[in-house]
Amino acid sequence: MSVIRILHPLEIREYETPPLFDSFNRKKFLTLPAALTSLLETSRHPSSKIALIVQCGYFRACHRFFGSQFRADDLAFVAARLNLPRPEVLELSKQTLLRQREAIAECFGARQFQPTDRRILADEIAGWVRNGLRPSEVFRQSVSRCRARRIVLPNYNLLATLISEQVNRRKAELNRIINQSMTAEQKLLLDNLLTKSSAADSTSNTRSLLTLLKQPSQSLKPSDIKANLNDWQHLQTLYQKFSPVIAKLNLSAENLRYHAQIVLKADLLQIARRAEESRYLHLLAFIAFQTFRYQDVLVDSFLQSVQTTINSATQTYRDKYFLEREEKRRTFNLFLQSLQESVLPTLASIEETLKINDSNPAEKLLLIETAMSLKESERRQIEQQTGLLLAETGNARNSRDFYDILQKQSLKLQKRAADIVRCLQVDKTQMQPDLFNALQHFQRRDGQIEKNAPQDFLSKQEKDFLNLGSENFPVSLYKVLLFNSFPSALNRERLISPIRTNIVRSMTI
Repeated sequence: MSVIRILHPLEIREYETPPLFDSFNRKKFLTLPAALTSLLETSRHPSSKIALIVQCGYFRACHRFFGSQFRADDLAFVAARLNLPRPEVLELSKQTLLRQREAIAECFGARQFQPTDRRILADEIAGWVRNGLRPSEVFRQSVSRCRARRIVLPNYNLLATLISEQVNRRKAELNRIINQSMTAEQKLLLDNLLTKSSAADSTSNTRSLLTLLKQPSQSLKPSDIKANLNDWQHLQTLYQKFSPVIAKLNLSAENLRYHAQIVLKADLLQIARRAEESRYLHLLAFIAFQTFRYQDVLVDSFLQSVQTTINSATQTYRDKYFLEREEKRRTFNLFLQSLQESVLPTLASIEETLKINDSNPAEKLLLIETAMSLKESERRQIEQQTGLLLAETGNARNSRDFYDILQKQSLKLQKRAADIVRCLQVDKTQMQPDLFNALQHFQRRDGQIEKNAPQDFLSKQEKDFLNLGSENFPVSLYKVLLFNSFPSALNRERLISPIRTNIVRSMTI
């Protein structure tokens, strides 16, 4: 069995060689614990004493031993502390080194890597490989797990062999599933993805279907959204044809991403040169990954289009209100002027009439009627201005203006969002029943809305503006209100197709 490449050669060298201490760490680690003092005193040979302290320091720093590798500076430092001559080479037997390692490990509560530990770690590595962790990350997880269990870290070759065994075993398992589950027709369908189209169109003539499905457009232009929707429908059709095989492969989200990214970055020739099982595995992961990726892009396009329409209508309404502010101010000034010139003098005249003591009531009434009749035209003008001010400042009028603006911008939104809503598939349990019924009605009628369309999902105010008594039902306003109900009723993770599994649902693009 070949051992796969897990770490970079520099990382392997760093793991397999003793740590490089500076002066501070040399003083910190190359100090013998009290529990090993007796072993130091019983050691007769100077090399044995020096090796004991240096090995102990390396273990404290790295939780492992490095065979007969010792750094010259560390040997010189320990020799100087023990008042021993600086050794050029340590003359020690393997038995002495092994006995010292056992004593050091026992002192720190650690144990050597046993066959039982190998089997347990192999099972854990198999799980990490199945979950899609990269070999380098599996290596680091293995080291962390050994440290947590207080096991002396094994050498690189042992861990690399364990990881390679599980990676190769997983590859063999996936290859077996592909060979047993895929039909000749399905294999031909995947191979056709790599074939360049022979259509007359110049773009299709130079690009394969696989290349065309690699990058969804992020534009909000109706034509680009339509192209993304067509690509997503094509990918979804492929996904449904291969879903039994993909389910048997049981690839995690990270595994899907890893294999799909290889296809996204590679050219056609690199993919075609792969072994048959490997090529089909990567293409299946690409289909699943891109299906969900395009789906996310379409959802984002829908939400952004709706929000853009609402923001635009709000800004237009604010601009309109700002432009009308001067007219409203002029009307209000005329109203105040009329009050000052007509109403207040009339009231003052009536008040003076009432203060006359030597006049009988009939004469007073006659004078009051005369004062009121002289200001009849001004009174009617004030009534007209009062009604105008009430109409302009009322909440109903303001809201009606906003919905009128929203209705005018509905067509632009429909060009971007209507096709997405027609294809939208959601989990019934994750949506409000009234809104779900409205969605189903829209899809059954293919967007052809009439006055009998469901309105229970709307607020009372929205219903009132939809049913103002006009002969023509405001279909455009209804659609924009329907589209605007989805973002508030659903979060992004729920606005999905039922084919999306819980594992893949957690992916982020």
